[in-house]
Amino acid sequence: MGTVREILGHGPLHARTPFVTDSGLDVARRFQTRPGDVLIVTYPKTGTTWCQKICHQLRTGGETDFDEIAAVMPWLEVLHRL
Repeated sequence: MGTVREILGHGPLHARTPFVTDSGLDVARRFQTRPGDVLIVTYPKTGTTWCQKICHQLRTGGETDFDEIAAVMPWLEVLHRL
């Protein structure tokens, strides 16, 4: 078994995430916040989707009528694909 660097390489980890593209990262980098925007920021694999659902329900009074949470609370790096 190799070291972490040998296994993962030296590039950014997002390069191995198929739904994150260079164009999506460009959209995220150019994003400008507006008054009233709320950004949910979590570490990977720590309940991001669950946190999004809780925040969405808090802002809508409990609304659960959606197929995918990303449709109502998109990730910046995949926003251009929705």
